[in-house]
Amino acid sequence: MPFETFEIIPKPHLKKEKEPPSKREVLPEHLEGFVRYLNETRERLKKEGVPVDENLRIDPEAFKKVYSPEIVDFDLKRAKEKLKEYEAKRPKIKNERAELLERYVVALFNKHFGEYFIVVRTSLPDDLFGHADNLIIDRETNIPICALDEVSVSEGPTFEGKAKKVFTRNLERQGTKGGVRIKYGFSVSPEGIKLRELKNVPLFYLALQEELLYQGIKEFSPSEREVSPSEKEILNSFFISLQSQIAKLHSEKTRLSPEIIEKIDFFNKRLESLKEKISKS
Repeated sequence: MPFETFEIIPKPHLKKEKEPPSKREVLPEHLEGFVRYLNETRERLKKEGVPVDENLRIDPEAFKKVYSPEIVDFDLKRAKEKLKEYEAKRPKIKNERAELLERYVVALFNKHFGEYFIVVRTSLPDDLFGHADNLIIDRETNIPICALDEVSVSEGPTFEGKAKKVFTRNLERQGTKGGVRIKYGFSVSPEGIKLRELKNVPLFYLALQEELLYQGIKEFSPSEREVSPSEKEILNSFFISLQSQIAKLHSEKTRLSPEIIEKIDFFNKRLESLKEKISKS
């Protein structure tokens, strides 16, 4: 659904004055600045030549000269059918929460790290069939640093299953070099954006509890100079999680391809400098 029409979840119920805000208490006015920032980010990326649609997803329609129109149309048809099937299996509120989480990660990373990275949502086919929600490409080196798969729980069977699957996908297996394939990807060069397939992209998960997600939305400010307490908490938890995942991958280094090792080591160095930046804000 487009940003302009996104509706956030349940209306708050009445509470005693001293009771903590509901984790679902996100009002339309809380979304205005957040949605405006996403729309501005979309237009900025489009001016750079990044083929994003209204929802900041990579748009397969832009790839009809890379692949045949028939292939693109087929992929989109399959993805839309899969999405419809997927959404029918779980409550609407969970679908909206998952959508909001992907958007929040894109907003947060673009706000704080947009000068270093291009951060977008993957195309619908890559999301549903490749299980990668976001793509991060380093502006300076053109390295596709990683893809991200978000989850709204940080413990329990669902989280443990996600963590195991993500870890396994980075390992060399059955003749592949590990990581994920982004069919609808791109690279950056002085000449501009080149649309192409990306291979061996490291995959990481990001876990964010529902309550903290909604608090982050409520406190979100487009200004890079303003870092709310919830933003700092969320970013620090992401740093810890990502570097922990990198360390775990290194513990299985003999099962990693040189391509994956190069990318995760570079990402780890970037994370160290970004951590320092956030600590000073």
